[in-house]
Amino acid sequence: PVVAEITEAYYEPPPIVENSFAVLPFLNIDGSDETRLFANGLVDDVIHRLSRIPGLRVSARGDSFTLTPNSSSEQVRQRLRVQMYLGGSVEIAAQRIRVSAQLIDSATGFHILSRSFNRPREDFFQIRDEITSLTVANVRVALPPGVNAASQLRFEEDPPSLDAYLLYRRGREASLQPKTIDTIATALGWYDAALEVDPEYAAAHAGKCAAFVAGYTEVDDAQFIANAEAACLRALRLNPNLDIVHTALGDLYQSTGRYDAAEAAYLEALETDPSSVAALTGLGLTYQRLERLDDAEARLQKAVDVHPGDAAAYSMLGTFLFESGRFDEAAEQFGYVVALQPENMLGISNLASSYMLQGDFASAVPAFQKAIDVEPTTLAYSNLGLMYYYLGDLDAAIDSHIKAVELQPNDYLSRSNLGDALWAAGRMDEAERAYTTADRMASGALQVNPNDPFTMMDLAWIKTALGQHEVAQQLIDRAKELAADDPYVHYIEGLMLNRRGASTAAIAALQTAVEQGYSTRLLAGDPNLSNLVGDSRFERILGLSERAHTD
Repeated sequence: PVVAEITEAYYEPPPIVENSFAVLPFLNIDGSDETRLFANGLVDDVIHRLSRIPGLRVSARGDSFTLTPNSSSEQVRQRLRVQMYLGGSVEIAAQRIRVSAQLIDSATGFHILSRSFNRPREDFFQIRDEITSLTVANVRVALPPGVNAASQLRFEEDPPSLDAYLLYRRGREASLQPKTIDTIATALGWYDAALEVDPEYAAAHAGKCAAFVAGYTEVDDAQFIANAEAACLRALRLNPNLDIVHTALGDLYQSTGRYDAAEAAYLEALETDPSSVAALTGLGLTYQRLERLDDAEARLQKAVDVHPGDAAAYSMLGTFLFESGRFDEAAEQFGYVVALQPENMLGISNLASSYMLQGDFASAVPAFQKAIDVEPTTLAYSNLGLMYYYLGDLDAAIDSHIKAVELQPNDYLSRSNLGDALWAAGRMDEAERAYTTADRMASGALQVNPNDPFTMMDLAWIKTALGQHEVAQQLIDRAKELAADDPYVHYIEGLMLNRRGASTAAIAALQTAVEQGYSTRLLAGDPNLSNLVGDSRFERILGLSERAHTD
């Protein structure tokens, strides 16, 4: 009856907050490669400058570029969650550049401001700065007392040559591609080309710094560390206000375990740009490593607050909450991720897992089904089958587990799960066949890696289901020797003992599992333990843990 109430999931997007703003990609009118570089550079530069205005929440470049030029106001409002946005177009003809820009209310589509520029190509930087200033002048931002928006804008006193800028832009575009050693090498090549034109171009040195940091994470070559630090220091000598450099150094120090240095670098970045999501999330992760969990949560929450529509920020906060055991709060954040990016497979899977671990199986079902709609996988079908199993819909559980097996016939865990559902449905002959096949596969896996405690745990349960209790106990005892601190090994032992009728020993094992972190909400809904419901000893385990969870 619970399953009958399950309907297609709808995930509420995050609220639209005051002073929220976005800059959309500008339309490339003439379609040339050079115009594309100018258009994307204009958008990037305006976003970077506006994000430094206190009180103005600006969508990150990565979020804005999920939309196309001239997207509808409804699309902008739904995806980016902003009150206003800037759109426009760029065209280059001969040696002249034509730029149009419109400031638009996302709720009504009304144009608050519309301006056009038709000037020599060399006036690009002036046009960019004028668009930024006009935007600030027309956005009613609630600034802190005594702060003037215009005074917060920082324009280069001596911008680079256009030739150097265009080479730098090519490096930036390469650096925004998926990180591989090839894309990193391409970015470095373009930055070097820009520096050949202008050796004092601080942004190009900063780009090299960030590229070398990314390179280190790809190839783990210590030379990249030295190269990164040299490029960063050179950039900072030329311009100490480059937050991208401090953030890159923070990433470098964090990846090499120098957490105190990482903290200092991220804080330097935030001095220059308090709205830098990269610095905020980097600092949050650093504080996690330092076990300063309150500080970590505060920084991750700040990252969510300053950039509307940033799915990555919501995902990082959700992951932090998930790892803290706060599954209901994590589900809210992952729900935002899925509302903003409906095809985000990681977000969908995390959302479904959050529902599962908080015991909300009815909500987990449509979430796992959504994951399957995006990308059918054995794991998604197995988890969907488990949720139906927990809800008592055994026919749906069996169907899901069969599909998991069909996708990956050599996955012993999928066959074991199928056996559980068939056994619960009273289809004993089919269950025994599923368990027997799973037994053969898991035993083969254990021969390949005889010290894998997780295969031992799974095989111990399969052996129990086949009535081979002595072998099962030997397996779980060995698994406990190898992974005594893992809650799953004690949970499996509890299931085994309960199946054998040793309820007192089973409850003791389950208590150990809970004490080491196993979800009591999963435990409470587990069909394999339904005979313990009402047992005061079992209820005491669940009750004590629930109070600890809410304190």
